[in-house]
Amino acid sequence: MSVDWPHRKASGVYVGCPRIQTTESPFDAFHQAGPSPGATTNRSATYSASELGADLYPGAQSTPGGMRMDLPTGSMVSASFVTSDSKDAVVNFYKGKFGSDASVFDAADSAVISVNKGPQDSVVVTVTSKPSENDGKTKIVILHTKGKSS
Repeated sequence: MSVDWPHRKASGVYVGCPRIQTTESPFDAFHQAGPSPGATTNRSATYSASELGADLYPGAQSTPGGMRMDLPTGSMVSASFVTSDSKDAVVNFYKGKFGSDASVFDAADSAVISVNKGPQDSVVVTVTSKPSENDGKTKIVILHTKGKSS
């Protein structure tokens, strides 16, 4: 794997985002390890409701795209799923689980439900339903971020 920084230099500061090139598939296991923080993605990794900070939607099937990242300031875990149930059914499930503390943005073919579970603990669930994607199934992405206590 190589990292290239396409950038412009402005006032002695490099501006831009890194471009990462790898000979492996982007879904193959990736691990940046050592005593420093790291990130892992794995096509076949599964994450529990506890790790995701939210119950898994009943009957939903895990899909590729999960990730775990551990940093000095906290951690992030994400996973994606699909279900044949409607977007509205999934949104109602998570609204019921998160209760009145949840913030909900609901549009025609997508919704975002978020909740702060503590001062440095939040969960965001994104639900999308587009007939032309995911074989017509509803996609659920759960992102759990948790800060480390000082």
